[in-house]
Amino acid sequence: MLIYDKIIFITHLTTIVVNAILYMTSIRVINTIILVKASLKSLKEEYMPLINTLKVQRAKLGINQAKLGQLADVSRQTISSIERGEYNPSITLVLKLAKIFDVVVEDIFCYEEDKNE
Repeated sequence: MLIYDKIIFITHLTTIVVNAILYMTSIRVINTIILVKASLKSLKEEYMPLINTLKVQRAKLGINQAKLGQLADVSRQTISSIERGEYNPSITLVLKLAKIFDVVVEDIFCYEEDKNE
């Protein structure tokens, strides 16, 4: 019975050690995620996003994001991301959008720093 008790003790001790290692690893992963998110937020703040009137232009034409996506050969999600300022479109897409709305690019997009001037 003494050997059996030692085996049980070692098993419990091993379980405790493994759980402690897993806990410390998960804390490191969480801290890494927090640091990455903070870095991305910092980069986004340093980056000069485009201000856009895409939603206003869509309303003038009476079309939804999906229809505009079809006209511009992109997904509805891309249009949504541009409208929210989370994605800066390529020059090609900017020119397509201006053509769709029959306006100049500056009627849809401007740099944030230009807006402050």
